[in-house]
Amino acid sequence: MNSLHNRDTEVFIIQGESRPYLMKAVERLCRFISGNPALELKDLAFTLNCPLQESGYRLAIVANSLQDLEKKLNHSLKQLSNPGCNRIKDKSGIFFFEEPLNREGTLAFLFPGEGSQYVNMLADLYHHFHDVRACFDRIDRAFLNNKRDILPGQIIFPPPHAQALGIETSEQTLWHMDFAVAAVFIANQALFTLLDHLEIRPDAMVGHSSGEFAALIASGAVDIQSEEQVIRLALELIRIHESLGEQVPEARLLAVGAANPSVVNSVVAESGGLLRVAMDNCPHQVVLCGSEATIDGVTVRLQSQGAICNLLPFNRAYHTPSFKPVCDRFFPFFQTLKIVSPRIPIYSCATAQSHQNDPEEIRRLAVEQWRRPVRFHETINAMYHDGVRIFVEVGPKGNLTSFVDDILQNRRYLAVPSNVSHRSGITQINYLIGLLAAHGVHMRLDYLYTLYTHRTPKKLPLRETQSSGKKETSVQASPPSLVANNKPSVQTTQNDNFQSPDSARFRAMLDYLQTMERFLTAQQEIMSAFLARPDKALYDTILSTPWPQFVSHLPSSREFRCCRIFGTGDERRLQALIHSVFNHRELEVWLRLAGPEKRRQEWLLGRLAAKDAVRLFLKDQYQLKVSPADIEITTDEHGRPVAGGELIGKLGCRLTLSISHSGESAVAVAGICGDHLGVGVDMEHIDQNHEELEKLTLSSKEQTLLTAVPAAKRKEWFLRCWCAKEAVAKAVGRGMTGGPLNLIIQKIAVETGEVSLALTGELVRQLPAYADMIFTARTKCEDNHVFAISLV
Repeated sequence: MNSLHNRDTEVFIIQGESRPYLMKAVERLCRFISGNPALELKDLAFTLNCPLQESGYRLAIVANSLQDLEKKLNHSLKQLSNPGCNRIKDKSGIFFFEEPLNREGTLAFLFPGEGSQYVNMLADLYHHFHDVRACFDRIDRAFLNNKRDILPGQIIFPPPHAQALGIETSEQTLWHMDFAVAAVFIANQALFTLLDHLEIRPDAMVGHSSGEFAALIASGAVDIQSEEQVIRLALELIRIHESLGEQVPEARLLAVGAANPSVVNSVVAESGGLLRVAMDNCPHQVVLCGSEATIDGVTVRLQSQGAICNLLPFNRAYHTPSFKPVCDRFFPFFQTLKIVSPRIPIYSCATAQSHQNDPEEIRRLAVEQWRRPVRFHETINAMYHDGVRIFVEVGPKGNLTSFVDDILQNRRYLAVPSNVSHRSGITQINYLIGLLAAHGVHMRLDYLYTLYTHRTPKKLPLRETQSSGKKETSVQASPPSLVANNKPSVQTTQNDNFQSPDSARFRAMLDYLQTMERFLTAQQEIMSAFLARPDKALYDTILSTPWPQFVSHLPSSREFRCCRIFGTGDERRLQALIHSVFNHRELEVWLRLAGPEKRRQEWLLGRLAAKDAVRLFLKDQYQLKVSPADIEITTDEHGRPVAGGELIGKLGCRLTLSISHSGESAVAVAGICGDHLGVGVDMEHIDQNHEELEKLTLSSKEQTLLTAVPAAKRKEWFLRCWCAKEAVAKAVGRGMTGGPLNLIIQKIAVETGEVSLALTGELVRQLPAYADMIFTARTKCEDNHVFAISLV
């Protein structure tokens, strides 16, 4: 089952204009579920959550299965039937509030700073949401431009067997100043982007320490117009960090928890200025800054009085006057920023109050906050005084949420993190959505379901008829379209073009689905093994599927190898392999790829298939087992893919390589051409619409050749002709130079699938030695795709 389409949990929001109507909706939903055991969670969640009403009561449940959902619905009914129950906040994921907080206060975003980063933070969100992935790719591009030997993405998401790839894996790397600030900033930005797509919008915001910059951007105080501008800003910040070198003042930072505040204050006062409070986070945690000797001494004293003391894993004198020289170095950078009045009120932990709308004051505080103590405790109290009742932490780990809980304690409030290290990113986002929904916060959840590109969620026949409390919420139990003898059934009409089990088309489709199932099952097992045993699998596992039949007719002395891959197996696993199978230069190409996500996915699939084809060739010809990253795929001046890398350079073998992709599939061929010019391969999905393309691709003479093809095969054979042209164009190494009419079809052999072609026009001018030659491409139709291969 594809994990991108079926996530580990879903959130379900049940609504009613009053509490009795909410209970009736829950009862009917229970009956609907029990009568429809084949329901998919995403379909039910999509139906319930899109759209949400702006008034009434909400019960939110996070569940991992229909059974889990049904159990929690029944538990909720028991709770709701008790008049004394005015709230449900169950850690298993059940939320209801008789008096939602949105009726009495506002919502604020909290952006954490350095110290919240951890390895694999937001990893599953990175794979599920391309907008989250784009944020991390953006910071990687910034480091690429700076010619780094290592990228933040390689540290945040370490690939399997990273040491074999020469990648530093120590978590300590994430605490280097430039990596730490960049990692937290981009994680904050990614979560902010995700919440913005869900239309969960704040009324105020605040940043903790280095989270201040993320808050300034999110509030609109820093006017940024484009992604390119973000990259430029990141590059400048990296440059400044590098130029600091050893100028960053050193000190030890000690987090002190569970201590009597008066004791801590006495210790600081008695130090004579050798010890400072760098961060006042909450009543039971402050961060002290001092020299190593001073910190060692105060640690012993505080621990003797029951305090919990932990050294922070960096030695920079943040938020003390000692940091002023660093602030002076950053001030010119902030002078270049366009600072404007924020669209959303922003509080400063340096002043514990709301920023003024004066851009120059905002600029000054943005720099000076690094040498001032973080007054988070006071700031949260000020925000609460100003009417904030809901605090959402927009960043990794959830530290700030714990601070808010300690600050506000028994007051009416909600503090919820968007990410924690002990729970999957998807489930935590669902918890956040559930809590906010139950408190009446506005949101639009369509974005959660728009990425189901292959298994689009369906609207189920739940008829939510309540609008004012005058009508009941009705759920149509056991509709004919969903239930028949407890199994899913399909309703058909004359327009459905339904085929009986005896029809040839039905049998062909069944064969296709069974073949695809075998390919995808095998592919997923291969990738699971790769990720589970990276030390062995890097060299032993072929990630795609070998396809020797496709090249079996080529001269055996050429020893060609072919591989194909289907992206629908598990895109999440494919994304997880990126840092394992590409070297630094290839990563740079990947990160710079523009355009839609589909293009990046096709590029990835094509490269994976190509690397595997080359690896198979090297294994069979040289008895070598090589890692995918040992094979570098580049392109020559004409755009033809070239297999290179240090190993191939040492072997001195001249490999020819061809790649093709269509949608979510790719095929690649690699081998030695000898005295041939090259090999070319092409593929197209048979269901693609090429009616307009046919007029541009085939001359009138070529279209006449197609008239001899049976009408039922006309579309397939146009695609065969198109793929044949592409295959020959790739084999000669020039591609479609001058357009498809520079390759002329001379003959079609329907029985063998062969297409004969000749060069003309621009291709002849570039390759005059081949002007009088006839080339052959062999085509075939298999697994709902048309393929062509040619050796020139």
